[in-house]
Amino acid sequence: ASRTAYIDRIHTSYENVLGKNNVDVIKGFARFVDAKTLEVNGETITADHILIATGGRPSHPDIPGVEYGIDSDGFFALPALPERVAVVGAGYIAV
Repeated sequence: ASRTAYIDRIHTSYENVLGKNNVDVIKGFARFVDAKTLEVNGETITADHILIATGGRPSHPDIPGVEYGIDSDGFFALPALPERVAVVGAGYIAV
């Protein structure tokens, strides 16, 4: 629960900073109609400047034995810490 609360606080912090800078946050699935127009969840949005924050998901490498591992989401959801851990990856979570 603490990881979820931490991530929620980060998201809220980002949205507050964006809001204070007159940036409208629109969540959804989007596609470009032209250079200044997006269609987001069926609604047309036009702006001079568009910032797209896609977020991220854990990736699963194509290596033997990957089926025996878990990604960072699964690791942080474990009910207890394992005795030993090997971290494979080069992203900010693995580093």
